[in-house]
Amino acid sequence: MKSGGSFTKYPLGIWVGICQANCFKTHNKLTLYPLGKCPFAPSECPKCGLAWYKEKDLLESNGKRKIPQKVFTTLPAGPQLQARWKHPKTAKDMFYCWEKTQEHRQEHADPNEPPGLYDNILSGASFQELDNDGVIKEYDTVLMLSIDGAQLYQSKQSDCWIYIWILVDLGPDKRYKIRNILPGGVIPGPERPKDLDSFLFPGLAHISALQHEGLLI
Repeated sequence: MKSGGSFTKYPLGIWVGICQANCFKTHNKLTLYPLGKCPFAPSECPKCGLAWYKEKDLLESNGKRKIPQKVFTTLPAGPQLQARWKHPKTAKDMFYCWEKTQEHRQEHADPNEPPGLYDNILSGASFQELDNDGVIKEYDTVLMLSIDGAQLYQSKQSDCWIYIWILVDLGPDKRYKIRNILPGGVIPGPERPKDLDSFLFPGLAHISALQHEGLLI
């Protein structure tokens, strides 16, 4: 993700209504409108046929009050990254990735020397290939996505699905601490999301925009 760019502000949250069965698939344009205000949102799920909005509220308001059966939340990474880069201490921590990359370059400068210790994700072949191709620059941000179901109550199936962004820029001693994890989105349960890609779309679209336009810090 590139630093700099023309963005001046980012949404703090994106909320999209879904049916009870967690089907959400083909209506990614819903993320462009306030909750319940999309002019072309269907009244029922095109996949399972269940009502998209709460029928009682629709009847009582003559179809004007559209309250989704369930809502899933996306928390864009942009504002969270801006906050980290604007604080002196957390901004300094973000340079671990670049400094470690420079160490790897020096270690591999001589092809006759054996490789150094593989003690980090940055030592992996995939990351090294990106670095050798010049894809990752000094002020770029590297994120890793992780998603799983969360059991909020004991002896009960997963109540929701949560995905997070892990800051690869931080050192291993800081990278996985709760205060350094960036929340990405919450998908309500207990049903599994039927089409996971469509639920990830709002967050990934935001990341794609940052990659093309840059992150203003």
